[in-house]
Amino acid sequence: MQPTSQYATFFQRLLAHIIDTVLVGTPVIALVFYILVPMFLNFPVIQAAKDKEVELAIELYTSQVYIALLSAICMAFVLTIFAISKWQATPGKRIIGIYISMRNGAKPQFRAAFGRFISLPLFLLLLQFFERRETYQKLSDLKTPGRAITNIEQLEQYLNGPVTALTTLIILVVISFWYLKIVFSSEHTAVHDTLFETRVLQGKK
Repeated sequence: MQPTSQYATFFQRLLAHIIDTVLVGTPVIALVFYILVPMFLNFPVIQAAKDKEVELAIELYTSQVYIALLSAICMAFVLTIFAISKWQATPGKRIIGIYISMRNGAKPQFRAAFGRFISLPLFLLLLQFFERRETYQKLSDLKTPGRAITNIEQLEQYLNGPVTALTTLIILVVISFWYLKIVFSSEHTAVHDTLFETRVLQGKK
């Protein structure tokens, strides 16, 4: 076991995460939305719609599960490549001066690294199951005569009901617990570190 002083702190990891969001997350999400997402959209229906902006939003809502899953997989894959490299760190962690290691000190393997990056997004998608079911039902109801939505604001108000609000609250609680565990655990581990036997240490490889 490493001395406690060698484990990366909550604030070091938070700063690294913010940097990764900018340096890695932005281009990955751009790739997903501008190159891969169009595969899920029904462009003939969008083009034929009277209000194309609303129809595009409906198409995105309909495909949100696939889009979220695809984004999470792409992001996790890119971060994993960095984690299993000689750096053993994402760009953000490298800049801050921390790195990922297995609990026994070994270099992370692909399965452990990918698992630690994909676990929270997959868990959050599972939590959104009831919200998505409600959303899909409402999207189906929009096809009923007299249910026309004329702008994005109306669409968001129509889709965001009590289930959505409750799901959002639960997700915030889960994310808070997931990462605040770093502050209170002796090895400064988040939940994904515990699940996949990884640790984040101070220093550079």
